[in-house]
Amino acid sequence: QAPMLRQTLLETAETVIAGERDFARLEQAGMLKLRGCGFTPEYVSILARDLGRPEQREPSELIVLASVWLGKARLLDNVSLRDLLHDVSANLAERIGSL
Repeated sequence: QAPMLRQTLLETAETVIAGERDFARLEQAGMLKLRGCGFTPEYVSILARDLGRPEQREPSELIVLASVWLGKARLLDNVSLRDLLHDVSANLAERIGSL
């Protein structure tokens, strides 16, 4: 079950990168998905890297954070959209270079 936490954060981050800006809806969707996977979520948040509000920020300035309970274990995770964008760019450059 624990990998579903990471997967949910990655999917949320990818949706923001694709242009979605209804952050409250994305946070709620993440919470629902995590509940459906058997977690007890405390929060899913989309924030700026300085922990400020995400509105009017570039995707590369954002992070997706979550805290969930899985039984008695509390799990915390986050995804930096800057890191995700960097990984995607590096992967694309590598593929182009191999053509």
